[in-house]
Amino acid sequence: MNIKHRITFACRWIMAAAGLTAAGIHVSAAPPVEAACPRQDIRFYKNWKFYLGDAPGAEMPAFPDDAWATVSLPHTVKLEDSLSSSGPSGYMGSCWYRNSFTPDPSYRGKKVFIEIQGAMQVTDFWINGVQRTTFHGGYTPFMLDITGDLKFGQTNVIAMRLDSRANPEVPPGTKVPDFMYFGGLYRNVFLHVTDPLHVTDELFANVEAGGGVFVTYPSVSAASATIEVKTHVINEHATARTCNLTTVLATSGGQPVGTLTTSRILDPGTSHTFTQTFTVANPKLWHPDHPDLYKVSSQVFDGTRFADAVQTTIGIRTIKFSKANGFEINGSRYVFHGANRHMEYPYIGNAVPPSGQYRDALCMKEGGLNFVRLSHYIQPEEFVEACDKLGILTMASIPGWQFKSTNANFVTNSIRDIRTMVRWYRNHPSVIAWEVLHNESYDPVDQIKSYVSAAHQEYPGDQMYACGEEKYSSNESYGIVDLLINSTQHAVRDYTKSWPLAISESGDCEYGCTRGTSRRGRADQDAGMWEQTRNHIETLNLDRSLPWLSGDAVWSMFDYAGYERHPYSRCGISDVYRLPKISYFFHQSQRDPSVVLPGVDSGPMVHIAKCWSQASANVPLRVFSNCDSVRLYLNGAMVAEQTPDRFMLDFAEPLPVDHLLHAPFTFSTVAYQPGTLRAEGIIGGVVKATHEIRTPEAASRMAVRIDTAGSPLLADGADVAFVYASVVDRNGTLITTATNPVQFGVTGGTILGPNPQPAVAGIAVILVRTQTTAGAITVTANSDGLTSGSASVTSIPYVDPPCIGTGTVSQPKAPPTGH
Repeated sequence: MNIKHRITFACRWIMAAAGLTAAGIHVSAAPPVEAACPRQDIRFYKNWKFYLGDAPGAEMPAFPDDAWATVSLPHTVKLEDSLSSSGPSGYMGSCWYRNSFTPDPSYRGKKVFIEIQGAMQVTDFWINGVQRTTFHGGYTPFMLDITGDLKFGQTNVIAMRLDSRANPEVPPGTKVPDFMYFGGLYRNVFLHVTDPLHVTDELFANVEAGGGVFVTYPSVSAASATIEVKTHVINEHATARTCNLTTVLATSGGQPVGTLTTSRILDPGTSHTFTQTFTVANPKLWHPDHPDLYKVSSQVFDGTRFADAVQTTIGIRTIKFSKANGFEINGSRYVFHGANRHMEYPYIGNAVPPSGQYRDALCMKEGGLNFVRLSHYIQPEEFVEACDKLGILTMASIPGWQFKSTNANFVTNSIRDIRTMVRWYRNHPSVIAWEVLHNESYDPVDQIKSYVSAAHQEYPGDQMYACGEEKYSSNESYGIVDLLINSTQHAVRDYTKSWPLAISESGDCEYGCTRGTSRRGRADQDAGMWEQTRNHIETLNLDRSLPWLSGDAVWSMFDYAGYERHPYSRCGISDVYRLPKISYFFHQSQRDPSVVLPGVDSGPMVHIAKCWSQASANVPLRVFSNCDSVRLYLNGAMVAEQTPDRFMLDFAEPLPVDHLLHAPFTFSTVAYQPGTLRAEGIIGGVVKATHEIRTPEAASRMAVRIDTAGSPLLADGADVAFVYASVVDRNGTLITTATNPVQFGVTGGTILGPNPQPAVAGIAVILVRTQTTAGAITVTANSDGLTSGSASVTSIPYVDPPCIGTGTVSQPKAPPTGH
């Protein structure tokens, strides 16, 4: 459900005399309409009352909750101390949320739905003391029609009891997984207010391969593309209605491509799926290197009355997996390279706002990655929207981790998860594969067949690739999925079967590795981080030697907390604070220097993979770059110009790098001198990128940076930004060995995280959370003996949509636009 797009389209609708929509698209085929706000998608985010633990009777409207905490959504049940020696604890148990509100009078005669996008993980839901459902699923959104429950002119009370304990009927299941549940209403809740004649929600409608808007592409080429738009409209009026559906196809910039209008009389209580087909000449095809998008605007008229509007973002493309040619997009082979992603943030667990979802996608794209596996559960739509925009191929995954069950409810809930996942993501061009088997669980054959069948029922045709791990040594189970995915630790490089295969977890040397571990943190300094990086270089080179390779994903993008690996599973190429390790820059060097995207750090790059100090003396100096050659300067004098390595000498043996897109550069004879080391990346004899490092002097001051992911913070009480407080010398050079205790202060916001806390590899990190009043937020950092530092940002207020009268709910944040 493209919620943000629906608001932008529906609530800003203005019909001018020239017949232009809000996007500037001419719709002469449509009848005249009223200026109206026919649909409201309202973020129901504030004034929630919260209680940790059980509270018998809290479902009743008169229950006293004045002493409960008042919170905004998304919300985690307990702030975690990411620096604790035992790691985050991940509360598992009951909690309650309540919200008291008065429905706006404009809702009379409308349909009102409530959507809960993420509640961990069994949810009992009441409204006005009446229980409406018990929903089993911590990563799956669900929706209820509350039209008949609302009481106008008086206070209504929504109450939810959540139970985050492992449950044998709820995937991932009873086994404590290698990631944390955390708990809470950790995604957004929305109220959807529509006319009784409206486009349905794809999840609520529960129509196989239907409901809502479903866009497919029967044929795609550079010369022409056929786009089929199926729109499901329901009439919940008491009388028949003449439904006129006008669908407008436009570029992302609003340039019209085509308009189609179809009419049908709908009897009361009936629905219809309208099928409309567009032909687009010379389409802009979606691709990771040029993620061009289109907009489909679905406009519903009740006769001549404007009744509903929905806008869906799409990308025109075609894909294919095969053993012979790996992965193809738009008819050309493309070997993707990416990472697995857990959505956890420090301190707030999974309660990551939309700005944080975009930040993670941007980190990946700028880090040279063009693929992400959503391990190991359904993740927020905002993250997938960011992948669409930035050009990151995506593997969607159902919840699961090393838990096999034939329990009937577990299987039923798994199939529901599959159907929900496909319906939620199906219009997103970034999603190319659907992991429908539980991670590393090797389900019984009959269950595998039922899971794959459900995916194909929801997405008919040749663009559905249901994937999962099978024991391909077994003839009985092999080849049921369309695409096999396996980890390098499961010995896939000797794979000889005929099915296509992608490497789902690469680079993790935890399993039988003879060259040290890949689980290294920034505190391990250059030597430890190089151990991880060396493993990544080796495994990626081996992956790229496979002629059948579709692509691979390193384990993992970010460090994360796992019940079995306290305090953190330090597999990431960035740490949990989104600070890069040395390996991040190696992966960044694999990006194509000719691909430059607006608002994204892209194109040519060069990075010196170490610090420059006496401790670095007589150690081979390595530079990562996607340029033809690298020139190295020490204190202004050129040391040498190198071309990429053919072999890397490491651990007293040669390491092949012949299959990498861009091999590292090794400068083996750099005599140490204090000062400045500068690398220049050269393409065609021209300097295209530079990187400098300096010998650190004595620690002098604190430098503070607030990362807002390139978009203003929202004063909703839930938006967050990372605050990085670095111990630096007088020149601003980071002291990577510093462990100084750092004391934070804030005005205009709330600090999340231990305070004070020690710097790790020279940097102490907190989150700053907005309040519900907009204005300046200033964070200061102090450490004994150092000059204090500070940084400021300004949060902006929410602007209520024009149809909202009570002010208790507000519109969601627009997608960020990048750095």
